[in-house]
Amino acid sequence: MNTSLVGHYKKLYFFNFNRFKDNNYQLMREYFAEVLLGEVEEFIPLAGKDVLDVGGARGEFCSVLNGKRKCNAINLDPFPGNN
Repeated sequence: MNTSLVGHYKKLYFFNFNRFKDNNYQLMREYFAEVLLGEVEEFIPLAGKDVLDVGGARGEFCSVLNGKRKCNAINLDPFPGNN
């Protein structure tokens, strides 16, 4: 993900005031997964890895991993649907 600092803050501002409209909450969670993965990939390449996401709520993190990083990611949440 290659977002400028200004672009990042625009997204944060947008999600802060619009996260519960339409599917913005889902988009917000996916955006934050992208941000986190970008940080992790500075140290660990993720392409093709097996990843277990414990407590992954609705699975947005795994969705980004599977779809955009071509990982085999599995979401394990002891209380699915409560997040």
